[in-house]
Amino acid sequence: MLQKDFKLKKILKILIHFFWKRNIHGLSIVKRDCNIARTSRVGPFCVIDGEGGKVIIGERCSVNASSWIGAGMSSIKIGNDVRMGAGVKISCSHHNFDRTDIPIREQGIKNNCDIVIGNDCWIGMGAIICPNVVIGSGVIIGAGAVVVGNIPNNAVVVGNPAKIIKYRH
Repeated sequence: MLQKDFKLKKILKILIHFFWKRNIHGLSIVKRDCNIARTSRVGPFCVIDGEGGKVIIGERCSVNASSWIGAGMSSIKIGNDVRMGAGVKISCSHHNFDRTDIPIREQGIKNNCDIVIGNDCWIGMGAIICPNVVIGSGVIIGAGAVVVGNIPNNAVVVGNPAKIIKYRH
């Protein structure tokens, strides 16, 4: 009986380590060039990749299930106390597409398109944050919004493209 309990405890310990290792869920992928504060949490099925650039996630943040954050050759800086709903997509790179005589896949990637997200923001489920964007502190981004431009502090934005509907006081 003692040996059986010991084996069960050992298996549970391995499972807990795999599925919730520190602050990153075991079914998520955190690749190179990422700095995630120990007080922040990454849910299951997320991908966070510096891809040659850099991803920095501040203190007490939460990245919920199935979110994707990719820096390309640029950088993404996420402040403290930022909350992200499930399925949020943040990308610093996109394809060149100016020429019509060459397939888009052969025209390369645009980089140097940093993203900065201030402190105390709430990014709703399924929101998309496009390259070259600065989001101020205290911002709320509605579910499914597509952010293509800068957002000032304490703004509430919704829609595609995201538009300011009010300010927090």
